Amino acid sequence: MNFVVASTSGFPQSHLFEIDGTLSLNGTSLNLDINGVPNNGSYLLSVQDLLGRLQLIINAPATASASSVVFNGSATGEYYNPPSVAIPVSISSATFTFNFTSFSTGSAVTGTLVMSTSGGTLTGTFTGSVTAVL
Repeated sequence: MNFVVASTSGFPQSHLFEIDGTLSLNGTSLNLDINGVPNNGSYLLSVQDLLGRLQLIINAPATASASSVVFNGSATGEYYNPPSVAIPVSISSATFTFNFTSFSTGSAVTGTLVMSTSGGTLTGTFTGSVTAVL
């Protein structure tokens, strides 16, 4: 799983954070809750749809540069959304790119999620906001 934050302006290298928003995937809107928890030099990221159609857990180190933060590591999860995806598909890898101007509570976030699954590649667009930085 790659988790990319396209601007590191104030990105919390060792803090808890939460991002909420909407992912448009296969013509369906999914309300996502994304949580990042520092985990011994890495992050444990939880990405889930509030109705349980998308569940994704990533344990990945954070690599920061002037324009991005990349979480690249193992991922487990599945996606289910009848009728377009009637049987749950396993997620084997993904790239999540987030763009923001300031990583602070209330800041707007946009992005893209690309997942490789047992049923093929799925791509979605994300819009939301940073809801907590602790």
